[in-house]
Amino acid sequence: MIPPRVAERVKRHDWASTGTDFVIVVLGIFIALQANLWVQSRQDVETERRYLERLLADSDANVHLLQQAISLNERRAATLASFNSALENKGPVPNHADLSDVMCRWFVQPAVDLQRGTYSELVSSGRLALMRDDSLRSRLAREEGAHEESQRLDILVPAILQAAAPLSEYRRWKIVGIDSGSRTGAGRSGVDCDFDIDGMRRDRRVSSVVAQLYRDQTSHKTFRERELSAVLATQTRLRQLLGRPA
Repeated sequence: MIPPRVAERVKRHDWASTGTDFVIVVLGIFIALQANLWVQSRQDVETERRYLERLLADSDANVHLLQQAISLNERRAATLASFNSALENKGPVPNHADLSDVMCRWFVQPAVDLQRGTYSELVSSGRLALMRDDSLRSRLAREEGAHEESQRLDILVPAILQAAAPLSEYRRWKIVGIDSGSRTGAGRSGVDCDFDIDGMRRDRRVSSVVAQLYRDQTSHKTFRERELSAVLATQTRLRQLLGRPA
């Protein structure tokens, strides 16, 4: 709707005044749009920083969880290597608790519940574009790929279960409790097993089983190390963007 003042000037062919009014209107709209863009930009920067803080908190927690998982795989692999030497009469048999961990519960790989909520929220909400740093987005993508690769390790479980079948001949399962005086240690309860070490030494299949269990542990360790490397790369970049010490 044309303002009456402008319409009157057009009738009088007062183009100079009409042009001035037009410029003022356009300039006002432009300034309003720029003000809105500035406000939105400030809000986006603040939102981005909140997400950066949350991503860093997730990374810090994930580094700790992955380091724990890797340490467990390393301990289990070392126990299996030691037990293999014992089967060849080249060293002592590992203590019962360690041996039970790898020969009774070897198929139980503790779940590593990594903190992925913030990244998932960024992707599902379409807010990943708020992360203006190309390097960070690239590292987040590599980290997600490493996590997905590790999750595929579950496909190895059936093959390992089949390979470990000969161990059933040399294990005796039992229920243990806190007051049972079991060698599993004070405060532990549940199911445990004892071993026929001499029988294992005479059976050539057992060394092959131990080798495959060892490979399973080292495979998990390798994939977890890849995850950890990706998480550390993301963590380093997040600290740089937030001005935090490395």
